[in-house]
Amino acid sequence: MKPRILHLFQSAASVAVAIAAFALCGSAGGLQLSLSLPVAAAIAIAIHRHLLHGSRAGEWVLSITAMVMALGITLNTYYFTSVLGGTLDAPVLLNSDSLRYFTCAEYLLEGDFPAAFGDFLGIPIITAALWVVLGKSIVWALAACMLLTLVAISLSGRLASILLRHSEPSSALAMALTAAVCHFTGQGMVLLKEPLIYVAFLLIAIPLAHFYLRKRISARHIVSFVAGCILTALVRSHALHFIALGLIMFLPLQFTRKRILHAAGAAVCIFACVAGGGYLSHTGTEKHSNIVSGSGSMPESYLGDDSRYDGYKSLLGDYYNRPIYQRIALLPATAAVQYAVPFPWNFKRDTEFGYSQALNHIAWPWYAIGGIILFYFIWLWWRKSAPLRLWALWAAVCWLIPAYLFGGSVSRYVMPFIPTLVPLALVVIGELRSRRHITPFKWWAVSYTIVLLLALSACFFIQNH
Repeated sequence: MKPRILHLFQSAASVAVAIAAFALCGSAGGLQLSLSLPVAAAIAIAIHRHLLHGSRAGEWVLSITAMVMALGITLNTYYFTSVLGGTLDAPVLLNSDSLRYFTCAEYLLEGDFPAAFGDFLGIPIITAALWVVLGKSIVWALAACMLLTLVAISLSGRLASILLRHSEPSSALAMALTAAVCHFTGQGMVLLKEPLIYVAFLLIAIPLAHFYLRKRISARHIVSFVAGCILTALVRSHALHFIALGLIMFLPLQFTRKRILHAAGAAVCIFACVAGGGYLSHTGTEKHSNIVSGSGSMPESYLGDDSRYDGYKSLLGDYYNRPIYQRIALLPATAAVQYAVPFPWNFKRDTEFGYSQALNHIAWPWYAIGGIILFYFIWLWWRKSAPLRLWALWAAVCWLIPAYLFGGSVSRYVMPFIPTLVPLALVVIGELRSRRHITPFKWWAVSYTIVLLLALSACFFIQNH
């Protein structure tokens, strides 16, 4: 597609966002939104083009996603200010995580570091740094979350192209599939740490993919790995355990002196960042132990008094008081719930945290992508000729661990793993394009759709009765 058409679309999208911003948020909010959001999109596209060897198709994916996100952020800004009675520098944030990060950024801006100490500092540091330069406003923080999400989508394309040894087609398609997961993209329209986790995890996953494929690890990959570990330590340090698991699984593929040294260096970096992140956010070994064992505050924090889970808890029972073997036996159920939520109904339920959160409930694109990924595991993974078998096993284990730890109740915790699973969907699509496995896929698609509809109907009934 000609570059001129893309530029016309980008210009039209910027104008549409500006009109909506000034109409809903007044002159100050409109000016901030109409300047910051297109700039965030432009930076992400420049990174995609110049640093990640991106394609024109990838730029289309980023441009369309940026327009959707910009409109969502504009609606959220209107909600946080005009609707709830807040202002740009003092928005009303009903989401406890968003409020905590905003308050922490205020402490950092005021130089009250002891008050900020003990929280996940990644997003507050970025927010406070933007405020120092641009002035205090929720808009700058939301624009940063949008930028991080777009960069993560671009990195997901880069990861797929490395794993599948393809170039532009794989990258752009992976980006489109990642962006189509509305729950993934939706996290970037509110003030949450997920967008930074996406980027941090992918900065580590790309060098890990080179390690998995037994390709040369360059200085750039080492820098990417270290930077990703540091960023992860600032937002969710225990996520580094998944990377350690990957190193353990991939190292036996080839024992060479260089690979052993790389793995040892990576292990030291992970250990240091886990320890440092635990110290900064007060999530040390005791809290990690409580998460694994389901003790401490886990029963109250997850599957606690939230009425949304009443129907689910009536089936699951007292999850955190069950022995380990029973929680493992329940994995098919908890992983399925983690896969299915947010359900494609109750669109208004989460809009108290921001109007854009209705988008998270548009689950059908994810169900379609997830169905393709499941076909890989059910039909292709068992074949020795299938690519990415060990990578797929690692990604699947990463998906199952949060389902075990949190009873499948927090699906956003597995969103960082979406880019690691998307290449498996590309493998299936490539096989279908080559006219292989057509009949089994047709049977799978019909069976999957029927089971999914029946399961969702049962979930709707349980949740509403």
